[in-house]
Amino acid sequence: SAPEYLTFRASTHDISPDGRWLAYADAGINVRPLPAGDRVEKISDTGTEPKWCRKCDELFFRNGNRWFSAPVRLGPVFEWKPSRFILRIDFNDSPGPSFAVSPDGQRILVAKRRQDLPRTTLHVLHGWLADVAAK
Repeated sequence: SAPEYLTFRASTHDISPDGRWLAYADAGINVRPLPAGDRVEKISDTGTEPKWCRKCDELFFRNGNRWFSAPVRLGPVFEWKPSRFILRIDFNDSPGPSFAVSPDGQRILVAKRRQDLPRTTLHVLHGWLADVAAK
């Protein structure tokens, strides 16, 4: 028989390191088993851009300029604990991913917002080559 497909919205998503779970953003952060089943675990009522840690037991996501982490346990049964706040920073929110997580989960890499630097004085030296050549 033909495979059955589920349809649901997912603005951003990531597949768990073991390939068994899909984390996605749709009215918060949700997790479904793969192949996509009906059961949904709601990790957070808000948030976007879920990212699995590749070598640790955490699922990261952001809500505006705040980042969170939820401890998880992967396997045939998905288990999780409530998320905790880990970081607040201004960042460059552009199309595509706005952050990355190091494989060990110890660092979050964020494209910082460009800061306008104050204008400084520019000093132009001319004729210096002739002075060097004369010595």
